[in-house]
Amino acid sequence: MIAEGLETEEQSEFLFSNSYYYYQGYYFSKPVPIERFQALLLIK
Repeated sequence: MIAEGLETEEQSEFLFSNSYYYYQGYYFSKPVPIERFQALLLIK
């Protein structure tokens, strides 16, 4: 199961403690232009 809309550390901790291991949201990154996204992929 994937949780969407994660925005705070508290939400992250709650989800992890309830066996959610896949999530996305502004807590990790706000939307970025495609050029920035591609650059991030190259450095990982």
